[in-house]
Amino acid sequence: MERIREKKIILRDGVVWEKKDGSEDCYIVFNRHDSYLYEMPAMGIRILELCNGQNTGHEIGKRMIEDLRITDLETNDIFDFLDELVKMDLVTT
Repeated sequence: MERIREKKIILRDGVVWEKKDGSEDCYIVFNRHDSYLYEMPAMGIRILELCNGQNTGHEIGKRMIEDLRITDLETNDIFDFLDELVKMDLVTT
């Protein structure tokens, strides 16, 4: 679980993960209402995926978990993933 605690995870209208790899800060936002997935290196915003039926929550959750190098969760679904983070008290609201 210590791997996750190295991340800054904030829950609000969307969900923001702050991932730090070396000197690079990477922000990933998942908006569960519009299903947008963004990456915002520095202050530039780039849309990674627009989930309009082509990507399921399962696929996005799997990609998120792989990106964050989280291997000890039993789910790949993004909503289950968020619920797990809340249960583990790893989300700042």
